[in-house]
Amino acid sequence: MTNTKRRKLNIPFCVAVVLLFLTLVSIHFTSGLYARYTVSDTSDDSARAATFGQITLTEKVDGVVVDPSYTHIVVPGVDINKQVHVDFTACEVDTYVFVVVTKTGDWSVSAPVYDTWAAGTASDGKPVLKWEVGTLWEGLEPSGDGRYVYCTYVDANNGFSADFIKDNAISVNEFATEANIENVGSYGLKFSAAAVQAGGFGDASDAWLAIKDSVI
Repeated sequence: MTNTKRRKLNIPFCVAVVLLFLTLVSIHFTSGLYARYTVSDTSDDSARAATFGQITLTEKVDGVVVDPSYTHIVVPGVDINKQVHVDFTACEVDTYVFVVVTKTGDWSVSAPVYDTWAAGTASDGKPVLKWEVGTLWEGLEPSGDGRYVYCTYVDANNGFSADFIKDNAISVNEFATEANIENVGSYGLKFSAAAVQAGGFGDASDAWLAIKDSVI
């Protein structure tokens, strides 16, 4: 018999914020990529450092900013309100903005666009937990280090502000039993954000490979 008892169980979701602005530019200046992080001054032929934007990633629950160690409560049939919001201030160059997801536990991620995440199996054979990536984000081919990377392109002199999780919700299967929920009790997600100047890279994948070791 299906156990529909509403039971609460904590599932951790972590968030990390990576601020990559002028410091990132300086780092790459020293690694032989100077030209990619400069723009020409229209007043003469010399190069000057570009004014690069600042990126922040904020986690909210029910509209309230929460600590990265915040623990969500899982109840069958009740969506988890999960907002992962990215802000990038306007800068003088075209920019790739990335969100990086590091998973704990056996989450399944749909291929080839990697836009749907699911965990566990409920009594009806469907996932216990499920969420989708927002439509503004494009999934990159995983590089084999266990992280899933998503990107959006921001034009020069334009800021960017968007949520990462579609509808700010992780759905919880109404037919999930106590045992089903306990099986995903150790699953977690860590979110990080990064930005890099687009110029000089062939595409977003090339840009990510250039900075991935500096992103937590």
